[in-house]
Amino acid sequence: MKDIISLLILAIAVNVTSCTSDDATKKGNASPDLSVVAPDKEPSKWTFLTADLFHYTYVDEIGEDIPRESYAGRWIRFLDDWTYEGGFYADKTTAGEYRYDGDQKILELIPVDNSKRSEWRLLHNNDKVVLAGTSTFEDNAIQMRWERRKDKPAEAVVN
Repeated sequence: MKDIISLLILAIAVNVTSCTSDDATKKGNASPDLSVVAPDKEPSKWTFLTADLFHYTYVDEIGEDIPRESYAGRWIRFLDDWTYEGGFYADKTTAGEYRYDGDQKILELIPVDNSKRSEWRLLHNNDKVVLAGTSTFEDNAIQMRWERRKDKPAEAVVN
């Protein structure tokens, strides 16, 4: 079940590195190269995306029960140079390019590590974003909500 949830999170928006990659990193293996070459474009004008970063606050897939702990601590940041990075708490675990069509309100994420691309219909209001998957990359059963924050999520300290 944990692998299924991890795979789902991978397919969801930022294509966060699966548990297998996290385990490899813990065992001392080299982490994947997450460097991104920025596309040769004008800086992004979509400040509602590029201001600060976003925390995942809700993930839903038709027919699946996704527990909050499977996406808690996940974040994504869109940069003005049309690249993005995402992670889990303090760690950066994914990166890539994004494309946004403001007329159609479609966001496409293209990860640098050749994992699955994704495309989303995007709605936003102030500091909240809702993404609904499209059928282009078979994400149409998934919906996510993000909330803008200044900093990466902090891990809860267990006493």
